[in-house]
Amino acid sequence: MQGYKVGNKFPEGSRIIVEHFNIKSGDTTIDGPKNMVVLMQKDKRQQKTGGWIYAGYTATGKPSGLDPVKNCYECHLKQAADRDFVFSSIADFTVKGAKP
Repeated sequence: MQGYKVGNKFPEGSRIIVEHFNIKSGDTTIDGPKNMVVLMQKDKRQQKTGGWIYAGYTATGKPSGLDPVKNCYECHLKQAADRDFVFSSIADFTVKGAKP
């Protein structure tokens, strides 16, 4: 949470894991079956991907085969370059009225 608390500035070695689920019956509030797990790790040596390692796995744990530059970084570059290439922010983890 450290990186989120300081405005999406993540220290070296930070890790983010996201589970992706299919939408069930068109209702975005209900998770359907898991379809992918995505991992990011901050690594300044990864210049081609904005200083992050990206990896994707299927719901069964097998490598997804996604290209970390084409499929991951290019999207993160377009949508989250100003947030250290991370889509989420502290607001995504904050309950209204609670202190982060």
